[in-house]
Amino acid sequence: MPLATGHSGSTPTEKEDRLQLETFELENVVIYTPLLIKAIDWTRLSTLTILHCEEHESLWRALRRNYSPSESSRQGSETLGQDAYPFKLKHLHTDRVSTYLMLFLKEAIAPNTLESIYLQEGRSYTTVVSIEAIYKHVLRRHRGSLRKVLLDRSRRGETVSINHGHWRDWMLPREALAFVTSGKMPQLRELGIGMDRRDWHFFLQRLPRLANLRALYLPNMFDPTLGRNKHRELALQILDIITLRPEIQLCYIGIEHKCFEILETPVNDKMDRELYRDSPWYSETDSDDVDDHTNGPDSESISGEDDNDGDDDDDFHTNPHVILELDEDTDEDSE
Repeated sequence: MPLATGHSGSTPTEKEDRLQLETFELENVVIYTPLLIKAIDWTRLSTLTILHCEEHESLWRALRRNYSPSESSRQGSETLGQDAYPFKLKHLHTDRVSTYLMLFLKEAIAPNTLESIYLQEGRSYTTVVSIEAIYKHVLRRHRGSLRKVLLDRSRRGETVSINHGHWRDWMLPREALAFVTSGKMPQLRELGIGMDRRDWHFFLQRLPRLANLRALYLPNMFDPTLGRNKHRELALQILDIITLRPEIQLCYIGIEHKCFEILETPVNDKMDRELYRDSPWYSETDSDDVDDHTNGPDSESISGEDDNDGDDDDDFHTNPHVILELDEDTDEDSE
């Protein structure tokens, strides 16, 4: 990279001499903010990823200072248009969530412009940002534009209990969960959040309001009342809602380390084994049982009840739904 010279005179200072990047990703580096600010035309950047990087707070401070709307544009107007915000960031992924990041998002990014945000926490960093701040400055502020959201403070391999675990600090409170499931985020397609187990049925009741959601991820659902097959039990409960409300377009479910895919099976084809012959889950040794006809090696299927006994109503042709448990690469927590 030509920026790594030791002469200050070679550092680009004019806007036309800066790197015209739309995507910028940093990982496992120490950020030198003065160089980055001068080297990149940040007004063109739309995707930013910062993972395991030191000195990240200085970058957010500098970006906020240089790219927040000017004082003159703020005077005489309570709400600013998008043109008043030079930074057009649409996609952000970081595992270093700091107070300066929240201030940057609040003051330098126009409302309802952020499309995807992935906020996590690495092992070597402990955030002080509360879920209430994320709810206020991210979810509410960009409710009209957000398509993909991941809020995950869990750490792989940590001991988890009902009262212990980093993931608990970012569980959505009831107010925030009610907002996310209110239908006020019409662009939302992928959602990864943590919630208190006591809010689970509240979430299920409001799931039909997320009819456009395609993927749901629950980083941690600790519930001592569930058995060893808790992932399957929770997936079945979601399946029941989808079967009753076919307008829901949810296709993929992730619960901790388990992944499921939801398929719509036409009733008239349910007994046709040829329908799944090309599927990676298909096996010639499958039994003739209706509910097991999609099973393959190392996979598990869950199907809803089939109540279509001679009823010709067309609505039944989108049911029942089938959940396929996707194969895992590891043997962790194998059942």
